[in-house]
Amino acid sequence: MSKQGFTWLVIIIISLMLLGVRWFIGSTIITDSVNNTTTRAQGMGKQYVKDVQRTFIYEITPPPAGSSPSDPPSFSWEPTTPEKAEKFTRASASMLAQMMAQNNIPSTMETNDVSSLERELDGGGFELSDEDRQQILYLAQASRTYGWVDTINIDPKQYYEHLAMVREGTAPTLPAVSGDSVLLGYRLDFWRTFGIWIGALCTLAIFSFLISDNPLYKIAEAVVIGVSAAYWMVVNFWDMIINKLMIELFPVFVRTFFTPGSPDVPADWWYLIPLILSIMLLWRLSPRGGWISRWPLAFTIGTFAGLRLMAFLEADFLTQISTSILPFVVMDWMPTGANFDLGDTVKNVLLVIGILSCLTYFFFSIEHKGFVGGVSRVGIWFLMITFGAAFGFTVMGRIALLAIRLEYLFDDWLWLIDPTNQRTAFEIVSATGLLFH
Repeated sequence: MSKQGFTWLVIIIISLMLLGVRWFIGSTIITDSVNNTTTRAQGMGKQYVKDVQRTFIYEITPPPAGSSPSDPPSFSWEPTTPEKAEKFTRASASMLAQMMAQNNIPSTMETNDVSSLERELDGGGFELSDEDRQQILYLAQASRTYGWVDTINIDPKQYYEHLAMVREGTAPTLPAVSGDSVLLGYRLDFWRTFGIWIGALCTLAIFSFLISDNPLYKIAEAVVIGVSAAYWMVVNFWDMIINKLMIELFPVFVRTFFTPGSPDVPADWWYLIPLILSIMLLWRLSPRGGWISRWPLAFTIGTFAGLRLMAFLEADFLTQISTSILPFVVMDWMPTGANFDLGDTVKNVLLVIGILSCLTYFFFSIEHKGFVGGVSRVGIWFLMITFGAAFGFTVMGRIALLAIRLEYLFDDWLWLIDPTNQRTAFEIVSATGLLFH
């Protein structure tokens, strides 16, 4: 067996041993001394969740006290329970039907889409005061509720404590109202657990490059690059193409098929210009006519350079000059008199000396001999200290990333450590003790 094959065999054996420890003796005993119950939280790499039903109603808030009588009220979506939301929407729908009957508005008019209702009220020839019109639109919005089921990650400790309470018959009946939400239940989430395992295996595949280049590393590298590219493509599609381009050109189409909550604004045909430039950029993929893509590229680069020129000039040039013009002697002016500030004085002197010596080092019109050579050597020291500090800061950042990945492997995946007390409720029994449990 080759040296590389033997190394891989040792790594696989150690990994299987760790997994076996976690599956067979890697348990946590949760002891509830109040109810005298014991629960074994066995396994690793599991993600438990709780399902919470959230419901929102459209409420009106009158202007604050002391405001002008002409100030309009504010409207907002407020969380509530399903029972309260049902009563609120039923009352709003009843008031909406009464107001529409009083103002001779057909009851068959569509009220589910507030934007369509607003257009029909404006174009239907109804004699409505501004107050009645606003009240009808508010009631149409308030007669509906919005809600969804939130899946929230929970600690294994909470899940196993709930199981212990269920076995003892002391668990609350689900669904249970908790504040403005409804707790539906606790469960093991398969896909989030699957994600933990995929993240751990990809981390180990990337770490395998420390031994040598291998297929596992190449697969993990390709997955990272592909997922990142796909993620940013989807983000840019929604943030740029839909929410910044299409919404301006075709607002009705976007509100109907993509983002129903978008504001009802008229089309802005000036946005045809960036649309045309974007299509011209795609011409670069064509085997012929690639020169067409140079025009929008030149326009983009030129526009960006012109817009950012003054910002860079002020932030990277003038600001640095102004902040380096400092007094050599700093006095701390107090009501009782002036005191000499030694710390700020030394800092200012070192800053000015460092700037002048570094500039001298990069000034090649004069030969670096004598006094000029000595000053340039001082500049080299300042540069080396700066580069060393920057490199050390970068290394510490990478070490922090490594520590995060190791914590992910040993905490979230293997459950060998528990730094945030996620799995221990009252008492931890060591793995050695579990052999005799």
